[in-house]
Amino acid sequence: RDGGPDHPFEPIENVDLTGGELGLEHSAELDSSPSQPGPSTPPRRLRRIPPHPYKVQRHAANIRERKRMLSINSAFDELRCHVPTFPYEKRLSKIDTLRLAIAYIALLSEILLSGHDPKSYVEQLHKCFVVWLHNA
Repeated sequence: RDGGPDHPFEPIENVDLTGGELGLEHSAELDSSPSQPGPSTPPRRLRRIPPHPYKVQRHAANIRERKRMLSINSAFDELRCHVPTFPYEKRLSKIDTLRLAIAYIALLSEILLSGHDPKSYVEQLHKCFVVWLHNA
């Protein structure tokens, strides 16, 4: 703890913790020397107090979480580009995007398993759906 290259911060001894909002402290000892450095008094150096390890860990965790959320949001934006929606609809929420993607994948699987022409199969489903809505 000599403040060398392995340890960039000097040990905190006799530190006035009210010495500034930026965590800067005087490295000279606290004495009754004049506040203005004179010709024989060297100017006081300021040193930075190291942040608490918890704050450093919390800051790193916040950065990781922010990157994770940006990645998730980017993936949802890409998924929204691949699910069919009407142009006038507002942007789908994450849960609505997932539900629509599940339904769309199920429809595509059903079309493939039917062995019919996809366009005629969808038209047939649409007619059945319209009849069902009319009777409901």
